Amino acid sequence: MSAVETYESRQNHGALNTWLHSYRFRHIVATARALADGRRPLRVLELGCAYGKAYDALSRALPISYVGVDVEAEFIAAAQQRYGGREGFAAHLASADEFVCGPAIALGPFDLVFALETMEHMPAPRVMQALEGVAALAPRRFVASVPVEVGPAIVLKNVGSALTGYMRHQEYSLADTFWSALYRLDKVSPHSGGHKGFDWRWLAHSIHQVMPITRIRRFPVDWLPSALAASV
Repeated sequence: MSAVETYESRQNHGALNTWLHSYRFRHIVATARALADGRRPLRVLELGCAYGKAYDALSRALPISYVGVDVEAEFIAAAQQRYGGREGFAAHLASADEFVCGPAIALGPFDLVFALETMEHMPAPRVMQALEGVAALAPRRFVASVPVEVGPAIVLKNVGSALTGYMRHQEYSLADTFWSALYRLDKVSPHSGGHKGFDWRWLAHSIHQVMPITRIRRFPVDWLPSALAASV
């Protein structure tokens, strides 16, 4: 399968997985609607746009002027093939950190900048550069969603992955899962762009250094403690 087909099949691997993946898209649509004033299209920038699923969800909900960026050429090609003919859509092949510190400045201002399940796949120095670039763009709202890979949630996720034939647990050894569940990431190999070793609390702290955090939400339900949430 192509990278796009593989990505889509993973997001739609069973009803439970599809349901969990849907939350971040529903949340970004709700956020966009709250920012819209009806007088002009909402100006949005997505970091890590893949093949444009968020654009599709947003454009069905309200008028938008959309810019997406992704580092994978195959994703950008798929996004262009699907949505390139639509007014108010643009997709660029670039890394998030380089884009927000360069081309995005000329394309702004933006009402909403968001990165859905993207920053856990970036090296830490590039995350920091991207966050500083977003802060300099000064959007009305910045939203980032990332998976919870520490605490008891990782046991639930990896066991569920193994039982349903999903692939996420394959990145972890039993020891990795054990130590991650105990918040002992010093016992796990350093985070290198996958899920293993990523700590969402580090990202929250990093965002806090350059932008005020107005809210931390937990998925699939907001009343869950972070230790049991699938993503934040």
